[in-house]
Amino acid sequence: MIALSLLNEPTIDVNIQDNLGKTAAMWAASKGRADVTGALSDRPDVDWNVQDFEGKTAVFLALEDGRNGLAKTLLARDDLDLTLKSSDEKTVAMLACQSGDLDLVDQMKAKCPEIFDYDIKDKDGKSCLTYACEFGFVDIGKKVLEGHDPEQLFFEMCKEGNEAVTGFLVNEYDFDINIADQDDRTGLILAAKEGKTGILDILFDWDDNEPDQLKKVNVNWQDKDGKSALMFACEEGHADIVKRLLDRKAEVTAECLMYVGTGSGCGMDACLDILKMLISVVDVNLTDKEGLTALMFACKNGRTACAKLLLEDKDTNVNQKCNAGKTALLYATEIGSIDVVKLLLAHDDILINETSEENETAFMKACQRGYTEVCNLLLAKDDLELNVQSKDGFTGLMLACKEGRSKVVDLLLANPDVEVDKRSVCGRSELLWAVAERRVDVVSALVAKGVDKAVVSKAEETARKLARDEEDILKLLED
Repeated sequence: MIALSLLNEPTIDVNIQDNLGKTAAMWAASKGRADVTGALSDRPDVDWNVQDFEGKTAVFLALEDGRNGLAKTLLARDDLDLTLKSSDEKTVAMLACQSGDLDLVDQMKAKCPEIFDYDIKDKDGKSCLTYACEFGFVDIGKKVLEGHDPEQLFFEMCKEGNEAVTGFLVNEYDFDINIADQDDRTGLILAAKEGKTGILDILFDWDDNEPDQLKKVNVNWQDKDGKSALMFACEEGHADIVKRLLDRKAEVTAECLMYVGTGSGCGMDACLDILKMLISVVDVNLTDKEGLTALMFACKNGRTACAKLLLEDKDTNVNQKCNAGKTALLYATEIGSIDVVKLLLAHDDILINETSEENETAFMKACQRGYTEVCNLLLAKDDLELNVQSKDGFTGLMLACKEGRSKVVDLLLANPDVEVDKRSVCGRSELLWAVAERRVDVVSALVAKGVDKAVVSKAEETARKLARDEEDILKLLED
């Protein structure tokens, strides 16, 4: 009563704030005092958009404290700014969706539809749609999505890893689970690429309850570049995603084999069972447009955990080649990934001397890049071919000499099986390449080994001619 009588005093500053930044309107709204807010509404000098020190307005506080009826009354005002955010970036739309009051959401959306945009998020990355879905308010979720494309949102949520909204979309909207975006990427691919394991669980849970084989989640879908979910997971190093895909392969395969074992797998049922295997069982040897497999993506990016999981799968072809003729081992040696190389070399089926289209081996790449430890790992294999020459005539030793990899050169020159004085296509030997590239330490090692210093290339280059005025090298070339 005192508050009401004070409000009749025209000289009172109704917008004065206390030590929390709150006004009389805020306190009345948060406590549900409809009589006080009603009296305040009769005064033209009340600012309903004042924010306290946490950025909260009167209508925000009413919603926060569950005063939905009072909030609806306040929403009838024309002077409310519903776009204001609190210090934690929350909006009144988020609180309305969290409340579960569909009428409230209806009223607010009619008044200010833009605040329900799902791109508006609080500091925790949650939108009003996320709040509705987290609390299981399906009708409110659908109200928020009115006028929006659920399929496009599906892609965004899978990529973002928003499990609440993704679950809501796949369960409440009837669209193809394998629908693809402009890059021909499905929700599964987007989630796998970003490492969103929870999204995979949602998609597979939905899949387990879908009886139509043609509507199942296609784990082998490939985007415009031919990359699958497994390839992206390996490329990005999401071992948990790789494990989830491989585990599902085992689950579905076991289920299908059990079905066949009952003797009932015949006719149309057998065909459907095969279809299920093709759609739901991840193909570990699938290739993209460049011929790369998941294992190659793991190896060329040094993803040890992913490579290990794939190598433990009996179906993985460890020696498969891409369009350029490279194997997983060659990719691993190119980047000097010691742990991945060790895994590959330990595989029973590994072929270490496979050559690319340029006739390059993994050993040659390791020598060229100067990866001494990788070279040692390969040299420890009895079947390693040390003197293979590429299409340009380069050997591992020659490449190491050309690039100035002195530690690798020393390692190879100490090996009795390494041949020296080999020639590249242009006729240059290890010495000529080392001299031409001004690799003084390498020249010194080669001379000490006793290589032919009088060698002449097809262009009639000699070591002395190539040395020009490089005194350190010329001194080494003296008889």
